[in-house]
Amino acid sequence: RDIVSQYDGAVCLLGDSGYSLSPWLITPFKPPRTHQEREFNLIHARERVIIERCFGQLKRRFPILGNCVRVALNNIPQVLVSCSVLHNIAKHLKDDFEYGDLDSIPNEDDQPGVVRYENPDTTLRG
Repeated sequence: RDIVSQYDGAVCLLGDSGYSLSPWLITPFKPPRTHQEREFNLIHARERVIIERCFGQLKRRFPILGNCVRVALNNIPQVLVSCSVLHNIAKHLKDDFEYGDLDSIPNEDDQPGVVRYENPDTTLRG
């Protein structure tokens, strides 16, 4: 939250329905009541898929990101930024890293053992 507050509303994050809507976090409508809300949810889902694919690429290139990162908590942001920068450099240099089938990134709802929390609090939407 400290990082987000630095941007004074110029940045927002996309979250799933397990989170509450906030000024800096956009979540889908649950349940969508109008055509516009359904359309919003489709666009929201499409954008989240792009983000999930990016995370999938990073986790394939840097397997440490798919497991427990064994560094001090305050160093995790630097690890994430470093992996992202190295990944972008490799892409720019046309690194021939094999990603496999990127379309097979599992949907969070389909992962066994993952406990999902549906947050019914959508009071900010009015």
